[in-house]
This record gives sequence, C-alpha cells and structure tokens, in this order.
Amino acid sequence: MNAVCPGWVKTEMDAADRRRHIVEISPRGTQLVTDVYAGIASVEAQLFAALDAHEIDVLHKILIRIKATAGDQACDAADDAP
Repeated sequence: MNAVCPGWVKTEMDAADRRRHIVEISPRGTQLVTDVYAGIASVEAQLFAALDAHEIDVLHKILIRIKATAGDQACDAADDAP
C-alpha cells in the first residue's frame, strides 16, 4: 500500500514477470476522484451562475488562448530549480 495515499491505489506483482508491479486505482481512490470532480463542478456552477452559456463559452475560449500564449511557467520554474 502507498504510504502517501493509503487505500487509494492497489498494487500486485505481475505473475508473468515478478520484477514488475501492477498499480491500479482502488474503489476508494475512484470515489475520491469522483468526489473531487463533483466539488469542482459545484464551485464552477456557483462561480459562473451569473453568466449565460454564450458568456461561459467566450470565457473558456479566452482562457484557452491565455494558456496557449503564457506557456506553463510553473514547469519552467521547476526546471530551473537547484
């Protein structure tokens, strides 16, 4: 069991190659992912409640353009870390 995420994943040895470990998300991990996505959807619904479908579509397109032009600065900064 993974010490960082106890119960979230399950591991087993590959019967055909004992050097290989198979890692899969557990039912508990699947439920956690489902809960997180439900929470995100709830926050987005509240955040964008005053916008109509067209405005949300326009905002989405603008954010995609901003992301495409900005690059991923967090990853770039991590590459430069000592």
